[in-house]
Amino acid sequence: MNRPFHLMGFSWLAAIFAAGLGIPALVGAGISGLAMAAVICLGKWNRRWGALLLGAALGFCSLAAYHQGTLEPLRPLEGRTLSLTGVVEQVRPGAGEAQAVIRVCWEGGPQAGVRAQTHLSGSLEVRPGDVVNYTARLYLMEEPEELAQGVPLRAVVSGGVSLAGHRETLAARLSGYREQVSAHIVSRLPGREGLVASALVTGDTSLVPADLREAYSRTGISHLLAVSGMHLVVLTGILDQLLVFCSLSRRQRGILGIVAVAAFVAFTGFPYSILRAGIMAVLCRVALLLGRENDPLNALGLAMVLILLPNPYAAYSVSLQLSYLATLGLSGLSGPLTDWLSRRLYGRSRYALRERSPGAFALLSSLAVTVAASLPTLPVLVQNFGELSLVSPVVNLLAGPPADLALLLGLLCGLSGFLPGFTLVTSILALGVGWSIQLVNWLAETFAALPFAAFPLRGQGTWIWLVAAELVALLLWASKAHRVLRRYTACLMTIPLLTGLLLHQALWEPAVEFLIPNWGSAVAVSCGSQGALLGAPSNRYEAERIEEFFHSRQVEQLSLVVVRQKTDRYGDPVRSLEEAFPVEYAVALDGCAGFKATLFGKLQVWAGEDPRMIWMQLGNLRMVKGFEPLPAQAHLLINQKNQLIAAPEVPFTMDDRYFSGTVIPIRGG
Repeated sequence: MNRPFHLMGFSWLAAIFAAGLGIPALVGAGISGLAMAAVICLGKWNRRWGALLLGAALGFCSLAAYHQGTLEPLRPLEGRTLSLTGVVEQVRPGAGEAQAVIRVCWEGGPQAGVRAQTHLSGSLEVRPGDVVNYTARLYLMEEPEELAQGVPLRAVVSGGVSLAGHRETLAARLSGYREQVSAHIVSRLPGREGLVASALVTGDTSLVPADLREAYSRTGISHLLAVSGMHLVVLTGILDQLLVFCSLSRRQRGILGIVAVAAFVAFTGFPYSILRAGIMAVLCRVALLLGRENDPLNALGLAMVLILLPNPYAAYSVSLQLSYLATLGLSGLSGPLTDWLSRRLYGRSRYALRERSPGAFALLSSLAVTVAASLPTLPVLVQNFGELSLVSPVVNLLAGPPADLALLLGLLCGLSGFLPGFTLVTSILALGVGWSIQLVNWLAETFAALPFAAFPLRGQGTWIWLVAAELVALLLWASKAHRVLRRYTACLMTIPLLTGLLLHQALWEPAVEFLIPNWGSAVAVSCGSQGALLGAPSNRYEAERIEEFFHSRQVEQLSLVVVRQKTDRYGDPVRSLEEAFPVEYAVALDGCAGFKATLFGKLQVWAGEDPRMIWMQLGNLRMVKGFEPLPAQAHLLINQKNQLIAAPEVPFTMDDRYFSGTVIPIRGG
């Protein structure tokens, strides 16, 4: 089977990433066109080559078209201050004091408006559908990861923001439904179980406690808290089983399945991972209705083409990358892996095992599915989250059934709340959800407490090694290499990695790491089991990212907390951090005439009588955290908006992949 759409989707993705490495889109399209002409002239043309080269050419062309049609017309707006009117489409965690995606219009601009990311500071709270008027300076998004969400502009507010009404848009209605479903679940199931159940159904993890999110991350089951293709697969699978018992024809069941898929994709707000799964589910049902063969890999490729066509930068969405790679592993590896385990453990093929011992087959199949979905996603997980969970296969195997049950019961619980007179039914459903979530939480926290639960892999070299190891393993498997060669190769790939990690631990002292949250007001510092907080977080979202940073570095105590005003310590952001970590010493700059402290035995922190900045000295490096726009002589200045101004002669290592901020590790000094 040639699978042309699978090959086309793969080469389309490859073309977009190649353009990100510096190949101009038009040059790439030209090279792809010449390659097609060469293949035709040499008489080597077939469906496989045609799909690969056509996908690459279309990938480069889609990038060029997106730049010319969307980005270039907005480039004259760079740095201009305009009066904007817009409709709020999304409100990201932090509600009215964090970030919102607003479809804005201005005089002389496109009538349909342009989506802009806006940082709304202050006490104004907005919801999807609200119409807002404000003055802002516009900047064009430059990074592919920013453009992945289809938001080409950043609007920095420079004037007052005012509400001008409300429009009942599709986004507003869907957001309202999600909020009501979440409210129905939380009202019947208070506590952490209700918050996790709400996240499981709606994908909103903003209310889940940071320590529980960290436990889910360390055990490799964070995907349970994010709406993903797994949710759609579980729900459609259950729906298909229920429809079998109804006296409906195959055509009627297929149409009902398509309607249910479309409704769930819309309910979740059309995230890329769900959209990918929805397109595949619809294609599968259409193939069955037409009596055609269902090919998951071909459907996966076509789904990727349809998603990337309007916005090729969607390829840089982490959720889409994880969804694509996990589905690729499930479709291509789960079957062979189940067969390999069956022959090794039981001496027969998976088909024979399914007939002789269905229970053993189900167990091996579940394990193979977990491993097949996890292996291809490892490089993306390490690159974006910096951690490799060693207990993930076991925890996924144990947590899968109760999580599936909690998803089904949670959705029924949330929907039954709309029906009058179903209070008792809703409460019974919530009880089942609570028991299921309790089991999942217990598994996550128990396994996360193990010292070997997760291994930090944050270096770029480690990520490159992981990609190379997977490619070598895939090549050996595809070429059916001899067992001895596979063993020697595994040793040669593993020994250098372990040697490097051990030498790194033995020869290097712990680094002092600084987290500077994007558009925040505080700086978090960690070294070993000690931490420090310099400044008060501006909102709950910033505080949660700082708490996640401290948890990931195994911080047990805050040696120092410095706030500008005494009242800042009583605000929710600082108080939540002080409740999570014991505080050894706290300072309010407005109540003292300066202070000086030594942290971790090597970091000097002090402030004079001027409460508008904090000074730090690590070896020969001097850094300043400012609370107002003031000049300072330092190697690194962190201004009041947490923007970084570094001296050109000092090459700081900056990592902006995690915690919605920039992490700067400094060793020694």
